[in-house]
Amino acid sequence: MLNASLLSVLLAVLLLTVAVLAPLEPNDGTLAEIITATACMGLAVAFYRGSIGRAVAWGSEVKAAFDLHRRTLLSALGIEFEPTTLVEERKLWREVRMQLTFLDPWDGSAPPLVFVPPALPASPRILAGEGASGLRLTRGVQPVEGNQLRVVIEVENTLAEPRTNVVIVDELPPEWDYVWATATVGEEQALAYGDRALQIPLGELPAAGRAKATYRMLPRTLRINNTRKD
Repeated sequence: MLNASLLSVLLAVLLLTVAVLAPLEPNDGTLAEIITATACMGLAVAFYRGSIGRAVAWGSEVKAAFDLHRRTLLSALGIEFEPTTLVEERKLWREVRMQLTFLDPWDGSAPPLVFVPPALPASPRILAGEGASGLRLTRGVQPVEGNQLRVVIEVENTLAEPRTNVVIVDELPPEWDYVWATATVGEEQALAYGDRALQIPLGELPAAGRAKATYRMLPRTLRINNTRKD
């Protein structure tokens, strides 16, 4: 309807321009052009009024989407969300609006928002070709030399059927790093891959079978200090 309103206005302007700047002889269409231009202006107003209702309906859907998923939106923005009342929530959204509109104005008119890093997924997890149902996991740590921690993860298949392509996914804490080539499955060295989400393949796990994987991690601050000393 907005397009129809705009086209009606353009057609009316074109007809009036022709009628004024290129007048024709009497009784050869000039009056008809003026009447048609007036009708086009009326249609433009009608189309515009008709578009208002559709804009309101579309805007209501957009506002409803934001209202329903506002907590998810704040989490995706990395903003801490802990309002306990409607007044606090409205204040928080006003702060968000000020920040997005004025980009942290130098006069401090927008209060600073509290940002938090995104939460890591639940740790650890099990992946398997037939699904992780029936697989039970136990995780523990042991202190070892050099301020390192030895992580021990045991997976047990409680079902009477084997599981294939079993993979352990363990999230490293933010301030810890994986010690290179320390992953093992059983007594053999294993190929671990990934960065923060360390993945250790176990392969096939027989029915009612168990498998144990281990690896070491080192505090990041200690690793940086050792690097500087070298």
